[in-house]
Amino acid sequence: MTSHNLTAPNAITRILALLFLLFTTTQAAYAAPKKSFAEELDALGANFSEYMNQQDFVAVLNLFDTQQLASSVSDQLELTGKFRKDFETGMLQSLNSPQWLRNFLQQGTPTFISKGARKIDGKYRAIVRIDYETGGHNFLELQCKRNQAGELKIVDFFIATTGQNVVATLVDTSALLLKQQSGVVAKLIAAYQGEENLQQKIKQINELRSQGKFAEAHNILQSLPDSVRDSEIIVSMSIMLSSNISDELYRADLNRLAKLYGDKPRFSFMLIDHYFYEEDFTNALKATGIMQKRYGTDAALLNLQGRLLHLDGKGKKGNKALEAAIKAEPYTIDAYWSLMEFYAADKQFQLAVDTMSRMENQFDYTFSTDDFDTSDPTMASLVNSDAFKQKVGTP
Repeated sequence: MTSHNLTAPNAITRILALLFLLFTTTQAAYAAPKKSFAEELDALGANFSEYMNQQDFVAVLNLFDTQQLASSVSDQLELTGKFRKDFETGMLQSLNSPQWLRNFLQQGTPTFISKGARKIDGKYRAIVRIDYETGGHNFLELQCKRNQAGELKIVDFFIATTGQNVVATLVDTSALLLKQQSGVVAKLIAAYQGEENLQQKIKQINELRSQGKFAEAHNILQSLPDSVRDSEIIVSMSIMLSSNISDELYRADLNRLAKLYGDKPRFSFMLIDHYFYEEDFTNALKATGIMQKRYGTDAALLNLQGRLLHLDGKGKKGNKALEAAIKAEPYTIDAYWSLMEFYAADKQFQLAVDTMSRMENQFDYTFSTDDFDTSDPTMASLVNSDAFKQKVGTP
């Protein structure tokens, strides 16, 4: 911005200045009430979700204070002097490019849903749920502060499916690459000291992951020393990769997470699948309860709770949770399908058909036999029931 050396104002300048002062004072008198911090967070979360759904990563990036994010990483790594300055310059080159947001957040074409502001661990955060095309879910906690201009910006965010904040992930990754032998870095690099090609391997893994070559990336990751593979960041990375490869690998990686870090509440969301595979519905429900306490009333979590309760032999409680999910978010279809499926499994075909009617009314849709996978015994029994035939017709 150009600076001007102003001389003493003449009469016209003084008049304009007074008019401007009067105008701004009058405007201030009629200004809208100041929003609370929680309301501002709510609005920011809504903007974040809208931009992500539009895949407008430049607009999303403008919601971040990347300088503060880079500084937080430097602080936790205890970097100082010229090394810190050079480190932050390099990091900002990456953070100021939308590509890193794609790497962290974009998997297919998910839907981002703002869930409002919520107080977690004593601080308000903007909560965003991610609904994937495959039926899975994730949660983000946007942590915000005001910059020097007074604008509310994102300075970090927690990802439920990794159990880590982005700053912590960047700290762990940087520590694996830096050769700085001091403070927290020394502790972190002690595990992989002597691994000369580590930096190249991490770079390869990230490149392969961005190209969708998950199996190749996972193979390189498994070649790292056990002491490195057991670190939280690498275990989390391994799970993200294996979830895109096969159930067998995914289950093995989840089992490893449970053994190494299963006692940490922040991994509760990640471990729900592990408990499900192990048919440990007690711990699966406990982990779901932790998430509900954290995020409040949410259709995805209520649907999950309802399904787990049914699997645990508590059908009435399961139906209650599924109805609560429908009430919370009437336009989220998953809970309707779950309710219909469990009614059919219990041979309550009329109730299953009634649920179909609710779905038709809610989503302006008409069911046909083709909508049901009759290779599944439960769906086959529903399609062949008298209640279904009376509504839809004979298959």
